[in-house]
Amino acid sequence: MTEIGSDSTQDKNSSITGNLFLKNFVIGIFLTLLIITLYWQITYHDFINLDDVTYVTENALVKQGLTAKGITEAFTSVYASNWHPLTWISHMLDLEFFGMNPGMHHMVNVLFHTLNSILLFLLLQQMTGSTWRSVTVASLFAIHPLHVESVAWIAERKDVLSTFFWMLTIIAYTRYVRQKSAKAYLLTVLCYLLGLLSKPMLVTLPFVLLLLDFWPLKRWGVLREESTHEKISGRDGFSNKYCSGLTRPIIEKMPLFLLAAASCVITIYVQKENMRSLEVIPFMMRISNAINSYVVYLEKTVWPFDLTIFYPFHPIHPLRVVFCATGLCLISLSVLAVMKRFPYLAVGWLWYLGTLTPVIGIVQVGGQSMADRYTYVPLIGIFIMMVWGLAYLIGRRRFGKITLWVIFVVVLALLSARTYQQLGLWKNTEILFKHALKVTQNNYIAHYSMGYILEEKGDINGAIMHYEEVLRINPQSFAAHNNLGAILCRIGRTDEGIQHFLAALKPNPYMADTYYNLGKVYYEKGNTQKAIEYFQKALNEKKNHNEAQENLDKSMKIMHEIKK
Repeated sequence: MTEIGSDSTQDKNSSITGNLFLKNFVIGIFLTLLIITLYWQITYHDFINLDDVTYVTENALVKQGLTAKGITEAFTSVYASNWHPLTWISHMLDLEFFGMNPGMHHMVNVLFHTLNSILLFLLLQQMTGSTWRSVTVASLFAIHPLHVESVAWIAERKDVLSTFFWMLTIIAYTRYVRQKSAKAYLLTVLCYLLGLLSKPMLVTLPFVLLLLDFWPLKRWGVLREESTHEKISGRDGFSNKYCSGLTRPIIEKMPLFLLAAASCVITIYVQKENMRSLEVIPFMMRISNAINSYVVYLEKTVWPFDLTIFYPFHPIHPLRVVFCATGLCLISLSVLAVMKRFPYLAVGWLWYLGTLTPVIGIVQVGGQSMADRYTYVPLIGIFIMMVWGLAYLIGRRRFGKITLWVIFVVVLALLSARTYQQLGLWKNTEILFKHALKVTQNNYIAHYSMGYILEEKGDINGAIMHYEEVLRINPQSFAAHNNLGAILCRIGRTDEGIQHFLAALKPNPYMADTYYNLGKVYYEKGNTQKAIEYFQKALNEKKNHNEAQENLDKSMKIMHEIKK
């Protein structure tokens, strides 16, 4: 009898496992087809002149393909003010297999985005046991328009790659929690390390794991009810449970916290040249922008329109800052007040707030006030709040499940249409930045890019207009000064051109090309001595500047003949 019962139980478990595998396989196919259908158009898209040039098309480290020397340099050198060796190696692999075919580079991003969506579904299902809520969150993650930038921009490989390891880290951690296996723990640490080597934004992941310990893993003993024995005896079980419920989860994450701290130190060191000083962007302006950005991201989650590649800083009315801060505080207090009954609200909200912290602008790198790509991981928290919250509010009512299905289908259709439209803007640099100029004001990055595009097309007047607009908005733009100087010299306005070259060197005295341009202008004006001076400065900044070396040799030969 025992043997028969045992076999029956095993057969039943095997049947349940088989059904679950089949269900998960079908859901994986659904997510894959959903993403491929939307994103297939980017196989026909070009490289974007902003960052794709630095990361791929003119990156000497990447263009050599996958080599032992390249891998070593990826780990031992800093390029483009970044140290993320796995990201560089992934771009090297693209060059190795696909050359400069932008469509295939795009598809690698889509592949990682697909894997991230499937892994998100699996880890939520594994932790919560809820299949349909998990697949809804994963679907929102897969198709939301705010995530287009992270996938459709080749330079944002670091987003999708690091998130792949983010998901693997949580899955490995969940296995460790359930099995207490040393192998699962080591795998957790390894996946986390690989994620940090792809992008340092994963520094918040140890804190997210602590949130997941609270819900859905339920490892925080502080929120469990006191036992009957404790109530009768009057012992203070709360403090004991607080220690046993929180100390161990914190201690076991110490290696992750140490890796995160090391990543922060490295990131600050390699990006120090790009960090804006408090003189450029005052502290209170950063705080105001951060508060506003938290709310704007939520607004764009619900109403994902007027999205663009670059959002410039702009003054924020003090009343809006107060309104936004009040709203954020009220939401925070509300979710904390009901955290015992509705833990997913607190976890989702703190996930959103916490994972945005490194890129919310308190430490300002670059000139953007916010960026769509920064929401790639943080919005998962908002999706969890929305899905689990709606399931609770509607699911138990009459026709609740049907209502939820209708909402799911309608939202999926609307977001898919919006995402498909947004993807079309990433076809090439010109379309992307024309749109940016339509939906933003004083966007000097968009004006600069349009100036560069029109210059390439031979529209000199159009290029001059856009470069002058850049300098009206941002007089310290050395790149705009340099390019405008080159155009003015080309059309005979040499003296004006020289003034722009000199203006470019004031904020950035390390521009080899600007020194070369000055040398070339003076060479053509017949001032050989000045030409030699600037060609030499160009070579001091860039030793392998072939054009500067060639013209220096010519100038030196002329000077030698004059002395004769």
